[in-house]
Amino acid sequence: MGKSNGPGVGRWLLHGALTLAGLAVVALSFLRYDALYEDDRAVLTAPRCGTPAAAQHADCVRLESAAVTGKDVKDDGSTRYEVTVRRETAGEKTFETSESFHSAVHTGDSVELRIWKGRVAELAFRERSTRPENVPLLAMIWVGLLAAGGTALLVAGVARPPYAWVVPVAVAVLYSPGVWYIGIRLLSARLPAVVTLGVPALVWLAITAFAVVLVRD
Repeated sequence: MGKSNGPGVGRWLLHGALTLAGLAVVALSFLRYDALYEDDRAVLTAPRCGTPAAAQHADCVRLESAAVTGKDVKDDGSTRYEVTVRRETAGEKTFETSESFHSAVHTGDSVELRIWKGRVAELAFRERSTRPENVPLLAMIWVGLLAAGGTALLVAGVARPPYAWVVPVAVAVLYSPGVWYIGIRLLSARLPAVVTLGVPALVWLAITAFAVVLVRD
């Protein structure tokens, strides 16, 4: 009787399962990242609460007035313009704004806050407006962990000994903070979709290709 090829088939199935699982987790991370991008863009076209159009949407933009209580300019390597406002419902809060908005408002001025899903998505004063950074850090942490974990599974699925786990683990540890940082910076910059979504995809492809070549060589 010939030798059983059971162990070889089992190993092949294990590697195939790891590869497919890795691809699925990475895809999930990109879907969650895309959802964050779309949510940030949705406020630009969302109807105002209380209008007929708002009745047809699950979410709407709520308007609220606030008084400017202070301004500041900070320079810690890059110049940041900050405006502090007092809200009737939430007390004082400081927002990082654009330079033009910072120059236009003064202490005592009344500004309009546009509230989107419980957070201040935009500040407006006369003809000027500014959108503070509102990247949900916890959500981006999950995106980074999913992307890193999925990539590690994918690399483990195609790895040959002795790299079966060393390289995948290294990829996960090094890749997670990078995804988190790049994603936050791109979402904060509010660049076109081709940049915000394309750059992380290219970075992932480059890192994954390098890791795969390393573990298969």
